[in-house]
Amino acid sequence: MKRMSMIRSGALTLTTSLVLGLAISLGACGGLEDLPDPAGEEDTAGGGAGGDVQSRESSLMLDEDPKDGPPSWPVASSPTPDPLTPPPPSANPAGSFPLRILRVLLTQAGDDMLAKYDQAGTLRWNGEPPRSCAYSCNTAPSRAVAGQRFSLARSELKFRWSYLSGLVHRNITVPVRIQATCNGWEQGQGKLSVAVIPEQAVVSGGTLVEGVLNFFSAGHLSAYITGRVESSLAGASGNNVTLGSCRSLGVVSGYPTAPDYDAFVWDR
Repeated sequence: MKRMSMIRSGALTLTTSLVLGLAISLGACGGLEDLPDPAGEEDTAGGGAGGDVQSRESSLMLDEDPKDGPPSWPVASSPTPDPLTPPPPSANPAGSFPLRILRVLLTQAGDDMLAKYDQAGTLRWNGEPPRSCAYSCNTAPSRAVAGQRFSLARSELKFRWSYLSGLVHRNITVPVRIQATCNGWEQGQGKLSVAVIPEQAVVSGGTLVEGVLNFFSAGHLSAYITGRVESSLAGASGNNVTLGSCRSLGVVSGYPTAPDYDAFVWDR
C-alpha cells in the first residue's frame, strides 16, 4: 500500500510539473490570451455550430455517390451577339477605305463654296482645311459601339466671314459626320457603304447678315459635298458610297501623329 501511494504521489507531482512547465512556456510566448478561441473561429467561419454543420453539409454535398457522377456546376453562358453591331474584322482585313480620300473631297467642296460665294463681305478658310488640319479639325475613326450599326469619324469645315475690312467678323463651323455601315451583315454577307453627312452650321461671335445666313442655310455646302463625292468616287450616289460586300467592320487609326493611316476596314 505504501508503495502504491508513493507511485501515485510521484505521478501527481510529475503531472503538476508538466502543467506548470506548459503554462510558463505559453506565458513566454505571449500568454494564453493569444491562443485562438475555437468557439470564436466557428462563429467567424459560419455562425458557430450552425456554420460547422453547414460546412459539413456542403462537404457531404460534394462527396456524392460515385454512381451519380461528379457534381454539376453552373456554366457561365456566352454573351449574346449584338443584333445590330457588326463583329470586328480579322487581323488582315481585305477591305479598306482611307479617310484621307474624303478629307480631300471635303476640302474641295469647301473651296468650291468659297469660290462661288456672292454675298456681302468675304468668306475664307479659318485655319487649315480637313485635307491638312490633321486632328485639329478631324477626329480619328471610332468603331461601332454596342447597339450601333456604324463606325464613325468626324471632320469640321471652318470658315471666317468678315465685313467692313474685318470690323465685323464671324467664325462659322460646319460639322460633318462620316459613317461606315455594313448593312445586312447579320445574314452572313452585307454591303459596305460610307455616308458623308453635313450638319447644321454653327456661328460664333453673333448673328450673320441675312444674305450670308441664307447662303449657309440654303443647302449650298451639302450640294457641293454631294457633287464632289458623287463625281469623284466610283459607286457613289449623292453623298453615299457603296464599297462592295462585308461581314465585319472596324477601324484603324494613326492618332495622334499620322492621320493618313485613318481608315474604315472590313472583311469581304
